Amino acid sequence: MPPRVTVNYLSHYGHYANAAYHRFDNWTTCEPCQTHDDISAFNLTFSWSTTALPKASFSRGYMGVHMQRQEIVIVYRGTTHLLDVLGDSQVIQTQWPEHVGESRVHSGFVAAYLASREHMRNALKVLLEMHPTFDVYFVGHSLGGAQATLAFTEFMEEENRGAVRLVTFGAPRVGNGAFAKYVNSQLLQRSNDCSALRVTNERDLVPHLPAPLVPGHYVHGDQEFWVHEDELVECRIHSDGDPGEDPECAAGTFPLFRNMHDHMHYPGLTLTIPEVHVKQT
Repeated sequence: MPPRVTVNYLSHYGHYANAAYHRFDNWTTCEPCQTHDDISAFNLTFSWSTTALPKASFSRGYMGVHMQRQEIVIVYRGTTHLLDVLGDSQVIQTQWPEHVGESRVHSGFVAAYLASREHMRNALKVLLEMHPTFDVYFVGHSLGGAQATLAFTEFMEEENRGAVRLVTFGAPRVGNGAFAKYVNSQLLQRSNDCSALRVTNERDLVPHLPAPLVPGHYVHGDQEFWVHEDELVECRIHSDGDPGEDPECAAGTFPLFRNMHDHMHYPGLTLTIPEVHVKQT
């Protein structure tokens, strides 16, 4: 069964997302990684920093194993680089996954994901062979949340194994209504061992981007949890898997009051101006 969602539960994965913004050669040299007891025992096995040209597509992240919690965790880093910003701005959509005819996703997000896909999947295959019963978590903040969503979607449809979880913080809209509905349908089929949590905070601007040009152009799926006045609000979802955003949660905030400050503060994650780079591999 999916775990019970609490602020402490989200903070654990927020710490991983926060760590992605800091330089480390290994986990023991990452000061913020050692600050939090719940992730200090994590064993870093692989990190990546990849650029794919001619498209502006840049992906950074890491993965590893928490033996005590029996978790494999794959973390994507958010926007910190000019190439990331260029990728974020590509609101033109492309078909993805290819076998879902009407599904369209943000071309910049999928290009960023594909830039590191082969490296990530090869490293993950090794960990899955070593720890076949461990839960698998895909985690990301901001642009990293968009890439984590794409990685989770592909893994969920290809690997029918154990528990697979997605936890994103301040993620933008990834694709159109057909894509969101496809992800939700996959989750409904595997409701006991798969879950996708989309965490939003107060008036964070980013979850409302890209703005849809027409109804259904960009739509969130997944299960939203809204952090509001230090409380965690479980937002309404459609029982039939149709996508949509609960107007009583982040979607109901007044557009002129949305801001970037709230984007930088989530359970387990507090950012200032990012200024470091994940180790090249």
